[in-house]
Amino acid sequence: MRNEIRRKHYSRNTEQAYVYWVRQYIFFHQKQHPKELNKEHIEQFLTHLAANKQTSGTTQTQALNALVFLYKQVLKLEVGDLNYLRNVRRFKNIPTVLGKDEVVQLFRKMEGVTKLMAGLLYGAGLRVE
Repeated sequence: MRNEIRRKHYSRNTEQAYVYWVRQYIFFHQKQHPKELNKEHIEQFLTHLAANKQTSGTTQTQALNALVFLYKQVLKLEVGDLNYLRNVRRFKNIPTVLGKDEVVQLFRKMEGVTKLMAGLLYGAGLRVE
């Protein structure tokens, strides 16, 4: 698998991630060779990641990509359509923002340079992290 990844000039991080996910997949299925496994086994593994390991949608997609690469590029096997597994719902983090009244109250408690800097940051729409 590593040879095929390198032949396609994938990054080292991708190589490490793909090898990791293929190993996890094999161990999940009691060290059976992937040639003996099929689409249903991939579904079981990804369901396990989502339900039992609570992995993010991005992580599940990465694991799926690793397995698709294994089957299509390395083993030269067709496992069927797995695109429906890519539609994992991702939740966006909603930023915490102050309301207009809260901002006014905050500025009323500031003075001098602090108020000036805060006003510039707020007016320019910059984030403080």
